[in-house]
Amino acid sequence: MSWFQRWYARRIVNVNVNILLAGALAIAFMYAVMYVLHKLGIDQHVADRLKVNVKLVNVTLSFLIDVVADVSVYYFLHWYANHAPGKLGGKLINPEYSDLTLMQDATKVQLERIVLSPILYGIALGGQFVLPQWFAISPPKAAAISFAAGVIVARVLHTFWMLREQRIRRAALERAGAAPQVVTTETVLMERKK
Repeated sequence: MSWFQRWYARRIVNVNVNILLAGALAIAFMYAVMYVLHKLGIDQHVADRLKVNVKLVNVTLSFLIDVVADVSVYYFLHWYANHAPGKLGGKLINPEYSDLTLMQDATKVQLERIVLSPILYGIALGGQFVLPQWFAISPPKAAAISFAAGVIVARVLHTFWMLREQRIRRAALERAGAAPQVVTTETVLMERKK
């Protein structure tokens, strides 16, 4: 198993990488869809039909598209990293989480992200308000800096949360007499079949 596979097999690493990658891919997908909707005039048509400002339609559509794309891509990446049979040549998985199904495991991560989202968006939106006023930074730069800061803080807090939970789960396994051990994907699948 290569260094990259062993590194990516660590749950804390792949959860963070997958969240960042899913976010980036979701933004790209959202941009492409919004670009097409705008070029075809669909956003304006919807705004006219609903008798609302087109900005409200664009904000709402971009948010919904981003959320659906982000969550969909994350579930796929999480499956690949933690639950796919035979992935990466039967790479290592984290025994502390081998009792969770894909839906339980990935949904748990998504709920943790929801809990941390007020911090992320508080920093992201608050920074966009404060930076231009206090430091004369342009709005686009303020948005980029604020969102980057929000993502970094959310990732650091989430990583500490996952480290704490991993220690708790590992201690529970040790108390149950099942010392944590390196487990392969195939081992988990065979245990589930029993």
